[in-house]
Amino acid sequence: LLFLCYCVVSTFSELNDLRSVFLCSGKLFLQRVNPYDLALFGRCAYGASEASPSALGFTYPPMIFSLLLPVLLLPEVAQVPVWNVLNPAVLASAIVLSLYSASVPWRALLVGILFMPALYGLTLGHPTPIFLLAFILLLRWRCSQENALQIASGILLALFLAKPHPIWIAAAFLLLEAVAMRNSRFFLGLAVGVLFMVGTPWLISPEIYSHFFSREIGSLLTWYTPTVPTLLVSLGTEQRVSIIVSLLAALTVAGFQWFSRSRRRASHAISESNEIEDGVFYGFIALSLISVPYAWPYDYLLLLPAFRLLWSERLSQRSVIILNIILGGYLVATFASPIPQLGDLLCPVVLWCTLTYQYFSSHRLGDRTG
Repeated sequence: LLFLCYCVVSTFSELNDLRSVFLCSGKLFLQRVNPYDLALFGRCAYGASEASPSALGFTYPPMIFSLLLPVLLLPEVAQVPVWNVLNPAVLASAIVLSLYSASVPWRALLVGILFMPALYGLTLGHPTPIFLLAFILLLRWRCSQENALQIASGILLALFLAKPHPIWIAAAFLLLEAVAMRNSRFFLGLAVGVLFMVGTPWLISPEIYSHFFSREIGSLLTWYTPTVPTLLVSLGTEQRVSIIVSLLAALTVAGFQWFSRSRRRASHAISESNEIEDGVFYGFIALSLISVPYAWPYDYLLLLPAFRLLWSERLSQRSVIILNIILGGYLVATFASPIPQLGDLLCPVVLWCTLTYQYFSSHRLGDRTG
């Protein structure tokens, strides 16, 4: 309760992104004014007379307004209170869906509440819990036997047009999987979702896309965000080289893992979603987050469901010991590292290694028992 009260109170801060970023840019958008203009954005968000004190300005694509439109259409006095209720409720739903099961101790739910990206996301007012819940349901519904749920899974993937970079690798392989399965209903839902996400901003403000592609932003890599490109830049690597190397390396690793996965499952059709298979996609999210030019700590909330696998009864005693050592090292690196983002970078790397090991270990076990 204290945690939730803190999140609610912090949402009223002038430095809160809900008020200074999303609601202000949404107000400009509904007025058909350019929200990507640094001077206009700075005047609306911070009361600046000349330009925004933020080096980045408003960086989200116009599709974010489609996602936030129900809140933006409310009276201004109701927007913050409604969001303060909606965002924690969505996060709570995602935590229960991702962590609660008979094989996971109830204490694991505390991890979801105290997970640092959850704290960042709620206190800053970001819609990351919506993306988390959407991805959880997407993985569950994509292989459903019900046509409506398969269509809904495609719509949920389209929601990530509002913020695609945290899942770019996972999204690519989800599309490949749908092609291999000839899942026409998934693509029908995806088409409907893309039409809504892209078309709604254009209908409200026809110039919004030209404003977006002509926007001025600061260098994203000047921010100490926990990604490999920013780490390489801080160590002296040229910016463009660091981005290209990181993206290609992540895609190569993911491609090799996908190829190995496909060979192991060549004789088995995907009939339903399961934890071990879903863990592969959360591993792809981890690779996505560390390879993009920037990803904020609250974006790591998308990795929360992976912790359910780490508490699974399938883990051997050796894996539990290794996991505890890794988590201890993560805490040490977070507080003792001379490079600020190194500790945060370790979290997705650790999760990817653990999920990959667990996936291939489970298949070896299945081969032996079969």
